[in-house]
Amino acid sequence: MRTFLATTQSFRRSDDGFLLIEVMISALLVAIIAIATFNGFDAVNRASADQRSHDQAVVLAAQSQEQLRTDPVTTLDALESTPHVYTQTVDGTPYTITQRVEPSNGSASGSGCNVTETTKQTGANVQITSAVTWAALSAAKRPEVSLTSIITPPAGSGLEIDVGNAPAPTAGVPGVSVVVTYKASGASSLSTAEGTTNSNGCLVFGGIPSLAASIAIPQKIGYVTPADLLKVPEKEVTLAPNLTTHDAVTYAQAGGIKAEFYDESKAVTGDTFVASNSSLTAEPKFELGSTEFEYQTTGEQNYHALTGTYALTAETAKYESSYPTGDLFPFPEPNKWLVYAGDCPENNPSKWSSVKGAEVSVSAGTITPLKIPISKVSLTVWEGTKAVKKSNATEHLKITITNTACSAYSEPANNAYALTTPTHKQETEGTGNDGLKNPYQPYGTYKLLAESSKEHKKYELGSLETLTNASETGTSVTIYLGQKNLEAIKSTREKAEKEVAAIEKEEKALTEAKTTETHNRESREATEKSNTETWKKEEECHNNVLLCLFSGFKSITPAERTAKENAQNATRAADQAAEASAQATRTAEETTLHTRKTTEVSARETAKGEEPTAITEETESKVKVGTGP
Repeated sequence: MRTFLATTQSFRRSDDGFLLIEVMISALLVAIIAIATFNGFDAVNRASADQRSHDQAVVLAAQSQEQLRTDPVTTLDALESTPHVYTQTVDGTPYTITQRVEPSNGSASGSGCNVTETTKQTGANVQITSAVTWAALSAAKRPEVSLTSIITPPAGSGLEIDVGNAPAPTAGVPGVSVVVTYKASGASSLSTAEGTTNSNGCLVFGGIPSLAASIAIPQKIGYVTPADLLKVPEKEVTLAPNLTTHDAVTYAQAGGIKAEFYDESKAVTGDTFVASNSSLTAEPKFELGSTEFEYQTTGEQNYHALTGTYALTAETAKYESSYPTGDLFPFPEPNKWLVYAGDCPENNPSKWSSVKGAEVSVSAGTITPLKIPISKVSLTVWEGTKAVKKSNATEHLKITITNTACSAYSEPANNAYALTTPTHKQETEGTGNDGLKNPYQPYGTYKLLAESSKEHKKYELGSLETLTNASETGTSVTIYLGQKNLEAIKSTREKAEKEVAAIEKEEKALTEAKTTETHNRESREATEKSNTETWKKEEECHNNVLLCLFSGFKSITPAERTAKENAQNATRAADQAAEASAQATRTAEETTLHTRKTTEVSARETAKGEEPTAITEETESKVKVGTGP
């Protein structure tokens, strides 16, 4: 029993240590629970405070939105470039509010627009944003509290600029600068907005506080309008309140043409050519190409196509600092450029022959090559006269070919600052072949003037006849260096032509006189026949009264009938003598006129091909030359 008690006591002593540990663990758990509880209360308090701040930020953002909805468009317009930032303290917490405004499809940007849209007006909406932050939010690096709305300003307009590659655009033109100037409602000075078209070729200006604006597009190097102008003309547009007005602009990178002159599939030399297009929006709807140009250095840098420099190829104008690849608008198919040699549209080959000009589409930023038709003038120059041709001349004659088809053309080509002269100067070979150094000329009519320093004369072809290139083989003309003075030949010819005209007038008068004589004779003979028949009836009535009782004829005796017939015969004899005399006179006049006419016609024909006579060496005269050997 004592043993058991001793054991029990021993166990209780060891149990006392475990109780102490249990108490300590329990106390630790209580402490942990207490700390967690207090931390939980703190987190709840912080969350509640953050939620209150967030809720307050939402309220402040909503208040800001309400304020923006009632702001005038001038205020909203200012906020587009400079957001409004202000501070408001609530329950000891300072809040920072930022107000931002931008058009719903971008301010002076192209987001949301497209140049191929056909809508002329759309809503001029803007997007308003109110963002709120406070210190705790920023410290936690959390996003701002913001509210965003789409509104229509109480007053204001939008303007969309659509820059297309053609009058009916298939694509937009990016990178085009646009400057819009307007006077805001109630403002005393002008405001300006600028931007650049996007990849779609459009640009939107939102919230313009005006009902009118001026649109200016600064020149873009290498670009032209459908009138081949380098700069888009400024324009005034009317804006609709609370709507976006669309304004279409056509502006594209220009191209050019490099023409190769061809005659019957052979490369030859030329100097000028015409490139025409009916789609050009300005008269006279053609430009000129040449082997040589002069340019103005201001404004549009307009060109002047020069003549007289011959080469195998020629190009349309190109000014390196303004239109380095040409100034032709790249109209899309089927609006092709029609190209042919010459100085004006009168040289169009189809006006003179079955040959047609070349057609080509000009590509933006590219100089397009093509071959164009041209005709030929074959010139032969002889020493001596037509009757006594000595040899081919070896003198270098100065030659001026005047494109008479264009002589009366009064309009310069598009973007040319001067009318291109229709004269093309060169010289003959002077090697015995006597042909032109550059014989290929445009289709149409022309004159050729040759100047001989040796003969001190000028020889002109085309004054008394019309010289025409109406085929690829063209025309052949001949000069005889000894030919007579043109004015003398012309005077003789004109005199003969006047005499022939006068003779033909007299011949007409004689023909009319002959007709009158014939008519009078036939009338006289008819009257005599009628009188004879009447007198016969009247004599019969005298012999038989009953026969003519109701006939209306008078009664005459045979003696009276005989007397009347004798008187008529006498008158007839006198009339016939007068008629014979008149006929003899007329016949003589006809013979004389025929002789005169034969003489004058011969003189006229002789004048056309008159043989040369001696001319004083110092005399500088125009002479008429033949058009063949």
